[in-house]
Amino acid sequence: MDWLWVWLGFSGFVITSGRWAIRRARLADNSAIQRVRRQFRTLLWLSVGLKVGVLSFAPLYTEPQWGSALLMGFGWVLGEFLLLYTWLYPLEKKARQLDLSKTEYLHLRIGSVSERIAPWVLAGLGLFNALYIMRGGYREDGAWGVLYALFSGLGVLLMGATIGRVRRLPPSHTLAVCEGVQDELRRLAHTLGIPTPELIVVDGRRARRANAFALPGGRIAITDYLVAHLSQRELLAVLAHEVAHLAQRPRLVRFWLLVVGIGVLVSLSLAPISAQLPEWSLLGLMVGLAVLMGLPMLRLRQHHEREADAFAVSEYGAEALRFALIKCAQLNQTQTNRRTDSVHLALEQRLRWLSQFHQV
Repeated sequence: MDWLWVWLGFSGFVITSGRWAIRRARLADNSAIQRVRRQFRTLLWLSVGLKVGVLSFAPLYTEPQWGSALLMGFGWVLGEFLLLYTWLYPLEKKARQLDLSKTEYLHLRIGSVSERIAPWVLAGLGLFNALYIMRGGYREDGAWGVLYALFSGLGVLLMGATIGRVRRLPPSHTLAVCEGVQDELRRLAHTLGIPTPELIVVDGRRARRANAFALPGGRIAITDYLVAHLSQRELLAVLAHEVAHLAQRPRLVRFWLLVVGIGVLVSLSLAPISAQLPEWSLLGLMVGLAVLMGLPMLRLRQHHEREADAFAVSEYGAEALRFALIKCAQLNQTQTNRRTDSVHLALEQRLRWLSQFHQV
């Protein structure tokens, strides 16, 4: 395990370089903070590159060893930048007048680091797992090898499902929202039987992003760029849609746990016979599990979108939501005939679906 000591030495270099960059920004003005964060991005890819370079010479002989080392390196990088951003927090809070606790700040910054490198980690894990199966390496390890292949594939699927779902919020700030909006939020939450959500207004003007989304912990985030362009009724329709998502969340979590449980049970039940099957059959089983787990979840989320739209319409009318969606698409300059993701309908399809409701 000499390569771990080399990693430790390189980590010392990355951390020392980051600490030096922070010390140079003691004036705590915004331009200095931005310069430090650019240096952190350079250090991030330097850290990743050094670790990958060391691994290429490490005495790792099997795909499980490579996968374990890859996950260890991922955690190691996150640890390095957790330390650096802990040191940067007081300076950035002062320079940018952040209204964030240290925990919230670190969640934001480490989430950004994770999002940058997680896709590469998952690609590596998926590649190692496919090679392990196709060369028949799992046969050499018996039932444990089969279980490793199945559960590592399941892990890649679960981790992949979370990429893009993590919401990294820009710093929130105070924006005057009339008391009537807060009263309506409380009424909507009471109607659906959930606690009153916390409304967070985040910076969308600089990036010209108009968006709103439900967050864990009973929070709703909306960009000031969108708020500035909506009438009060349109704003309430958007918030009603997001309140509905908060009410749907327990159902979504329960269904996800059910799907994961089914995947685990199928993997365990097929493990004893999988060692006797051709390599391609195990790979096919993993693809089948991905479809079995992913497709129902996708369908449920698509249904939840229509359900949330229906709730917003029932409260404020189809026209309010319709105009809000059109304005949002115009502000974001999105094409009306194309989906932005696999969950939401294209704007034209969504507007046609809303047209079935009586205008109120």
